[in-house]
Amino acid sequence: MTDTIGSDILAGIKACGMADSDEYVLLIDLGTNGEMVAGNRQKLWCTSTAAGPAFEGINISCGMRASDGAISGVEFEDGKFVVTTIGGEPPKGLCGSGLVEAVDCLLQQGFIDFTGMTTDEKAGDFQLADGVFLTLADIREFQLAKAAIATGISFLLKYSGIRMEDLTRVYVTGGLGNHLNVDKIKRLGLLSQVPSDRFQVLPNAALWGCKLSLTGQDTAGWKDILQRLVYCPLETAAEFQDLYCEHLFFPYE
Repeated sequence: MTDTIGSDILAGIKACGMADSDEYVLLIDLGTNGEMVAGNRQKLWCTSTAAGPAFEGINISCGMRASDGAISGVEFEDGKFVVTTIGGEPPKGLCGSGLVEAVDCLLQQGFIDFTGMTTDEKAGDFQLADGVFLTLADIREFQLAKAAIATGISFLLKYSGIRMEDLTRVYVTGGLGNHLNVDKIKRLGLLSQVPSDRFQVLPNAALWGCKLSLTGQDTAGWKDILQRLVYCPLETAAEFQDLYCEHLFFPYE
């Protein structure tokens, strides 16, 4: 039993049904505090890590929340960036999913290398749309957040003894909402080994879990879930720093 994780992730456990599952499931809440739980109806392991607010569009030069006008998709066609926005509105800024798209686009086009640095020393900021740009500092913010989440997942699975291939479902919730491109976040080094068809985005798992509980549609009670939870403290892990530094970089061939 633990009280070291937040109520959002506890409600998320209800929302994805992992407390009732015979198979291994992983739930990841991508926010300022990255919280994650792995397990099944027999036992649940959880941990949390300070990921920073990049996944929510905060601390990004042109960052914003996932609302109308936020860039949620980025491609590079005919020598220029082509963006998609939430609600089809003119671009106002960059939300978390748009940040994923932008960094992946820069990496695929060779504008940045696997370390996150520009391949052209003369290049400045990357202008994605009128008034919306991405800086190298923004890319580093994303790397720091990604590394924290990836390290937390690696440690959690190692601590629990669950192998990556044992996961039959990976649920992602938090600031990225409905607009996350799973293949692109994998390509950037988060859960690269898990097949895309095992991912499912839960836009607001906390709210959904509360609704299930209030309407009596859940089977596992709050105390029952807490009694099955084992907290895995990252701060005591001797290998944390090495894993974190390793996950800072993007995968490369």
